[in-house]
Amino acid sequence: MNGNLLAAALALACATAPALEHPPGALAAPAAQDPMVPAGHGTLRQDVITVSLRDGPLLIKVAPLDEGIIRLLAPDTWQRLHALAEVRRPDAEAAASEPELFLVSFFSYQPNTAFNPENLQISHQGRLLQPVAIHPLTGGFGRPVLEQQDNQSAIYVFDGRIDYPYHGEVLDLQRSLLSQITTPMLFARIRDAEMKYGPREVVAIPELMEALSAAVWSELERGVSVPAMRRDLQRAHLDRMIGLVTEAPTGTPADATRFSGASAASASHAGTRLR
Repeated sequence: MNGNLLAAALALACATAPALEHPPGALAAPAAQDPMVPAGHGTLRQDVITVSLRDGPLLIKVAPLDEGIIRLLAPDTWQRLHALAEVRRPDAEAAASEPELFLVSFFSYQPNTAFNPENLQISHQGRLLQPVAIHPLTGGFGRPVLEQQDNQSAIYVFDGRIDYPYHGEVLDLQRSLLSQITTPMLFARIRDAEMKYGPREVVAIPELMEALSAAVWSELERGVSVPAMRRDLQRAHLDRMIGLVTEAPTGTPADATRFSGASAASASHAGTRLR
């Protein structure tokens, strides 16, 4: 339990940590900040970002290869999709002024299923985008029909910027993790484990709350600029701490409420710098 809880707190903080640090007192240029989740810190499955379309016996799956999106995925999945995109990126940039890459697969539930991969289009904000380049990944991609259980895939390149709402997705993930590591059930388990194994063997509630606060508000200690997604995380943390004091769920240990109050007071004071 010790390592898992600290890892959760650190993962929450690292999810949108700033890419560059600056000396205390220096102003950081917003353009120098990387708003994306650091590579290797995602947790989602590929299915979460994949759109599935069914046309009779034909199943079509479309997954964006935008770096900001695929960094939300589990490390092994991110590495695989990142490598696929990077191999084709030079060709994509040669074919389009604003290339958007997608991994597209076609699967057949019946034999002799006709399909035309060039007919795939994307509708985005009133625009109909057609592929400007298709790079097959499987040997039979050019065949006009698919056999039963056949799966063919390719990298599609579209010309035209697509705005992805991954800012909101990241914030939802962070709020979910905040809730998971500050539930009454978890607090109760921590107290039970402390009584059973002793305080030296587990992360006590005060340690958890202090580690969480230190991780979420780390920029203020380092004197660096706070990116937008980190500010949203800090507001979510402040709201959660206040909620654990003013509307503590039934069964919340007194230790958790008390240290939530202390965290909220400290965060509220620090939060004036966010406005």
